[in-house]
Formats: sequence, structure tokens, C-alpha cells
Amino acid sequence: MEDFRRIPGQTVSLNQFFEAVVNYILSFKNSTLYALIADAAPILLTIAIFSTLIFIILSIIIWFKIEEIDHAQHEELERLARPPEPKQITNKKWDRVIQHITSNNETDWRLAILEADILLDEMLDGMGVHGQTIGEKLKSLTKEQFPYLQKAWDAHLIRNRIAHEGQNYQLSHREAQSAIGLFEQVLRAGLYLK
Repeated sequence: MEDFRRIPGQTVSLNQFFEAVVNYILSFKNSTLYALIADAAPILLTIAIFSTLIFIILSIIIWFKIEEIDHAQHEELERLARPPEPKQITNKKWDRVIQHITSNNETDWRLAILEADILLDEMLDGMGVHGQTIGEKLKSLTKEQFPYLQKAWDAHLIRNRIAHEGQNYQLSHREAQSAIGLFEQVLRAGLYLK
């Protein structure tokens, strides 16, 4: 290879430079190193292609795993952002209320209303409503917070009359069924009853 050390006043064109580089590389053609590289070229090419394929496959697998993790994190964040759902009652509890209200016995109707009121209390607790009694809990709510608030009051007031007046309170089957209907609407609205 020509020595292109810069001598003051001498200029080298770009064409001359590249020509010198090519000539230098071709001067190895007859060397042992060139022969070794030429013999190993197919193996090196195979290794390079195989390595590239492995890299591409691993990149795809990693990308899918990252997407999977990202999706799982997104779902978890959405779940955490939702307000907790109130605990849903089992159908057995509500079935017992229905069994009492369909009886021909007035005592069973009273029991149905008392049990439905207990479910209302559980629902309010599940909603995070604070208070010692159901009345206090209902007073702490607004109609904007719970649109079925008036129905909850109406049903609860019938329960209060049963609890406070006892047998002196004459409860008709129609009134008992109406109260249970109110409780059912309230419990469904509060997502406490399926």
C-alpha cells in the first residue's frame, strides 16, 4: 500500500485513497490468512445466519412476553381503579326470605321483612356506608349517591314498625309483599342481589 503520509504541499484525491485501500486488501489474496478466511467463509456465513435467526426469534418471544405483562398490568390497574363491589348475598339467604313471604303465616311475613332488612344492612356495610344503625347509614346517603334511597327508607320503616310495635302492628300480606318488593329493588340496585 502506498504511503499516504501527508507531505506538505502534496494532495491526495478521494479516488486515489480508495484505490490504495482496495489494492491493500487484494494484496492479502495470496496469503495464508486469506486462504483460511476463504475456507471458513461458508461456516461463518451459516453461523451468522443461524445467529440472526435466533436473535429474531428471541426478540419476537421477548416482545410477546412484554406485551403480555403490559396487558396484565393494565388489567390490574383497571381493576384497582374500580370501586370495590359490595359483597353479594348468596341466593340461599334471599331464597329463605322468599320462602317466608310466600307462606300463609303472618309470622313468616314478619320474619321475611326482618331478614330482608338484615340483608340491607349487609349491603350498606359492603358499600362502605358508616353508621351504627341502618337509619344512621341511610341518613348519611344522598339520592345522588344511591337513587333507591327512598325505597330503602320505605322498606326499613316497615321493619321498624314490626320491630317496635310487635304483634300490635297489623301486617297484611299485601303490605309484606310490597315491602319485600322494595327490599329486592334496593338490593338489586346496590348490586347485592343477583
